[in-house]
Amino acid sequence: MNKKEPDVIQESEGIQNGLPDSERLGKKKNRRSKKILGFVLILLVLFLAVHFNGVKKKVESVIGPASPALSRFQQFRLITQLEPELTRLMEPASDKTDQTLLSVRPGETPAEIARELKEKQVLSNEDLFLRYLIYSGEDRQLKPGRYIIPAGSNIPEIGKVLTDMGNSLVEFSILNGMRLEEIADLLPSSGLSISPEEFLQTARNYPNDLHPAGGTDLEGYIPAGSYIVARSISVQNFLKGFTDTFNQKLTREVAEGLQRKGLSVAEGVTLASIVSREAMSSEEYGLIASVFLNRYRLGMPFQSDPTVQYAIGWDKTEKTWWKNPLTSSDLSIQSPYNTYIYSGFPPTPICNFNFEVLEAVVNAPETDYYYFRMRCDGSPFHNFAETYAEHVANACIKEETASSFEINQ
Repeated sequence: MNKKEPDVIQESEGIQNGLPDSERLGKKKNRRSKKILGFVLILLVLFLAVHFNGVKKKVESVIGPASPALSRFQQFRLITQLEPELTRLMEPASDKTDQTLLSVRPGETPAEIARELKEKQVLSNEDLFLRYLIYSGEDRQLKPGRYIIPAGSNIPEIGKVLTDMGNSLVEFSILNGMRLEEIADLLPSSGLSISPEEFLQTARNYPNDLHPAGGTDLEGYIPAGSYIVARSISVQNFLKGFTDTFNQKLTREVAEGLQRKGLSVAEGVTLASIVSREAMSSEEYGLIASVFLNRYRLGMPFQSDPTVQYAIGWDKTEKTWWKNPLTSSDLSIQSPYNTYIYSGFPPTPICNFNFEVLEAVVNAPETDYYYFRMRCDGSPFHNFAETYAEHVANACIKEETASSFEINQ
């Protein structure tokens, strides 16, 4: 019995807290493993944090910071999605070679806009566009309106166009026969940032080398019609758009046609401006032009009321730039624009017009007419006469008045 007691004692010393050595050693190993695993995880987290921070800085350096409205998880997800696509983001969003007009309707979602851009071949990757919009916060800043997407735009550039109201387009319409002051009066309610004063100052002092006819006054060189322009357009680009349109419409055929009529471009434009104010129907553009051409060739004064109206300017009583009717004293006003007193063309055109009028001047028929006056039936047409006697006979009331071509020269 005494020989076995030490064995029993040794066995009891080998037990701590009721656990055998094997379990105790296993727990130590587990604790060591957990410490090692924890350390590895910490290193991994630090590595990922450093790596993500680098990725984040890379993305921010190319497309800017993420929207503060995004959660950290959303930022992490979008940054990791966008980083491999940075090159594609900054390249043209499609291979389309011309600009695109896009209308964004109120309430339209970013996904609907992306789909329309894809249909118009402006985008080749809708998902990438939407990820960028969400990342930048521009998905919440899209504004209704009409926009021009320039050819070759990348995704960030498209986003900037659609989120800046300054880039939205407005329709600016110029009616046939408007003088510069009337166009200027349209500006305050147009949505454009150009003031009437700035417009008139620039249009009246236009660079000679940029003027379609080498002058300095754009009266007559702003074709009537509807134009789509950006709200933030400068006055210089605004006017350049008009002169570019004029130059495009002034084809070689038109210029050569004016030469055949014995007119310079400036004279042709001036005559077209007078015709546009005299005619009430486009059907008579050519006939009325023929009357003035005949008078011009004989050295007769044009005796055109609109040129006198232009000289008078704003009429406070009637609140119009085109006073009507004119009085005898009006017809005697001393001005180079008064074609009752001065023969030949006035110094500049008197208004802007539809280019159809200039084409009618070019194609004016050869006639023997030297006079015209309104018919008495209330229609927008005129009676034309070869002689002054015929002209008088065409009057509705057989008495002298101060209407056009009453004075016999």
